[in-house]
Amino acid sequence: MSVGCFGELVGVSMSTVYRWEASPGDLNIEPLSLRIMRVMADTFDEAVSRRVASAIAVRGGLYGLYVLLKRVYQPPVTASLSAPP
Repeated sequence: MSVGCFGELVGVSMSTVYRWEASPGDLNIEPLSLRIMRVMADTFDEAVSRRVASAIAVRGGLYGLYVLLKRVYQPPVTASLSAPP
């Protein structure tokens, strides 16, 4: 699998994948980040999971949690196209 394909699969850029590969030893994922990823994988569709995983990879667990909570609690945008009565 190419770096670009893997990055797309996990929702990160190619430079992030290269940075992971250059890091010595095992990838160390914060417990909070791991918990967020497990919950979203069990709860949300793939698009939401990828967006949150990308946020975690780039900015860490707290930012990932922010993105997840924003998705859950942000009211949907609705537009009314009907004429007033």
